[in-house]
Amino acid sequence: MRNYQQPWSQLTARRDECLVRIKVIVKPNAKKPKIVEENDCLHVWVDAPARKNKANKRLIELLSRYYGISKNNVKIVRGITSTVKLIEIKK
Repeated sequence: MRNYQQPWSQLTARRDECLVRIKVIVKPNAKKPKIVEENDCLHVWVDAPARKNKANKRLIELLSRYYGISKNNVKIVRGITSTVKLIEIKK
């Protein structure tokens, strides 16, 4: 007789983690940083140049302040070199 495992027994998700994915449109080299929510995405003006990952680091910092979470809980999933990014947020 075979030993069948339940499909949910292989999942390792924690109850305290809440993952949210957000589409973000980044505008680097802005005079002032700001975040505007529109429909299903965020428009973020970043006051850092899009060179040497400076704008991405500043984006993570701004989003962590905006949502009131640690910078370690904000991750760029897709669009490292693009202005349109997919951001994953853990709470």
